[in-house]
This record gives sequence, C-alpha cells and structure tokens, in this order.
Amino acid sequence: GALWVLLFHFTRGHDIPVLRDGFLGVDVFFILSGFVLSHAHPLRRWTLSSYGKFLKARIGRLFPLHVVPLLFLVLVVFAVPGFIGSFGPAGRAKFSLAEFFASLFLVQNWGIGEAAPWNGPAWSLSAEWLASIAFPVFLVGARKIPRGRVAVLAAYLAMIAFVLFLFATDNSGPGVEARAGLVRMFCEFLAGCLLYRAYSGGIRAGPVLALAALALFMAGTLVPTFIALPLFSFPVVVLLASQDGNRFSKFLSTPIMQFFGNISYSLYLLHWTLLHTSMVVVSRWEVPGTMEIPWYGALFAMTVGVSVLTYRYVEIPMRRRVRSLDFRPK
Repeated sequence: GALWVLLFHFTRGHDIPVLRDGFLGVDVFFILSGFVLSHAHPLRRWTLSSYGKFLKARIGRLFPLHVVPLLFLVLVVFAVPGFIGSFGPAGRAKFSLAEFFASLFLVQNWGIGEAAPWNGPAWSLSAEWLASIAFPVFLVGARKIPRGRVAVLAAYLAMIAFVLFLFATDNSGPGVEARAGLVRMFCEFLAGCLLYRAYSGGIRAGPVLALAALALFMAGTLVPTFIALPLFSFPVVVLLASQDGNRFSKFLSTPIMQFFGNISYSLYLLHWTLLHTSMVVVSRWEVPGTMEIPWYGALFAMTVGVSVLTYRYVEIPMRRRVRSLDFRPK
C-alpha cells in the first residue's frame, strides 16, 4: 500500500493506469489496520491496565517515526527557499506554528485547523490514531457478530456506507481527506475488524472470490468512472494475504516484498517531503525534461535508502524502547 501511494505521488500528472489510483493504498491501509490490530490484540475483556498497554504500544508504533520526517520538514521549510511558496496562497497556513503542534500530536485531522498540514500523508496517521484510541469499541462491536458469513456481510455494508457517503456529499472518488477522511477511516477500519471476525470464524477467500476481486480492481483502475469498485476488492485481498498457500500470499512472502513491507511505514512518511523538496529544486535549477526519468529514479533510490535507515535506527529501537517504559507509580 505504501509503495503504491509513493508511486502515485511520483507519477502524478502522467495518467498511468493503476499508478494514478495509488491514493487507494490508504484504503488498503485502513482495512488492513483494523484486521491486524484485531489479530494482535484479541482481548475479550478490556481493563484500564490492558487499554494502557495497548495505547503505549500504539504510541511506540505511530509517533517516533512520525516525528522524524516532521522535524526534517521543519529544516526544509527554513532551509529551502521557495518551499512554502510552492504551495500557493495556502502555504503559510499549512506550515504555521499552530499546525505544527497539531501535526506533532496527530490531531490535525480531528477538525482542528488544516486537515493535512506539514507532512501531508500524516493526515491518515491522525485518523489512525483516533481509531486506535477507540479500538476497543470497534473490537467489541465486531465480536458481537454471531457468525463469520454475517461478519463478511457487515464488512461489505461498512464499505457500501462509505460509498453512499461519497455520493451524498458529491465527492467524485474515494480519495477524500480532511473531515471526510474520518468517515473513510471509520468505515474501512470497521470493515477490517469485521473481516478479522469472519477470518477467526473460518471464512476464507477461494479462487472464485480472488478472480472477482481482480475483475473489480481492474475495472475500477482502468475506467475512472468506476474508481470506487476497487474498494470492494480490498477485503478479499486482505483475506488472501492472511491465508497460507495461495499465489498472492506466496508473492507477498518473497524477499523483495518483505523488504518493502518492512520499510513501508518509513516510505509512506518520508517520500512526500523528499518529493516536494525535489520539485522545488527542479523548478529552481530548471532541470531539463530529458533528465526527468533518471532524476526521479535517483530520488526513488534515495527515498528507499533513507527509509531503510529510519526503519533500522528509529522505528525498531524506538518501538522497543516505548514498549519497555513503565508508567506505573512506584
């Protein structure tokens, strides 16, 4: 999902099928997040202690790596002439001090000021942080579904609710952010929790569902009018990824996919700043069009390299460090 979003931003304006719809990687992220959290925290009874441990784990997962590109972006804003101006009249509001602190605490998408200030992709982390705080409610609600097949139906009803919301609010596609992004997160995160309830109840995706999901995905990404259709393929994709033995899960288990899976969070948070800095440099230096492919190829390689470093030296050690902290009174 993160790699898809990165390629979407890197190729924006070129109208390349599938890549032009890379914003849908965020939808995969929300569904997968609900599924994975439900699997990783299968508590049947929540207490203040267990909830505190859960939130501590989520803080260790979300915040340390989020802070690094945000601070790097502060340096870019002050060191790169014309960076703020490249965002037009809204640039100063986007990079204000108040928006910085809203971003720092991941509350920027909760109805406070700009929806996507500073590091743009972090809007989805803000929505994810809100989902994490409310996670026990999602989980308990999903567990009340009596059977796996009913849970699958409920998951798809949540996805349908999001599409109906898009129609009701005259949104042309599912790539909404800001306050509408919270509806996007709520419906898809809930769908992920319900999907795990179905999975734990023995529901699996077979070849027929896989082909149907592929058909929906191709129809939506090849014909812009049907851009909402891929949303209904993603629950099947998540189920296939969680099942051993099928071609898709084997593909995800290859070394190259595991590599990108490990650094995906770093890629997602870092690429936007590096890309926009590059765009300002290209404009200022008047880089010729013939250099576009090697320029962005080098930028992609640099983004991957920096992501490897932040994954190894920030994400992993800080996640362990936060988990080991003991906030209990002594």
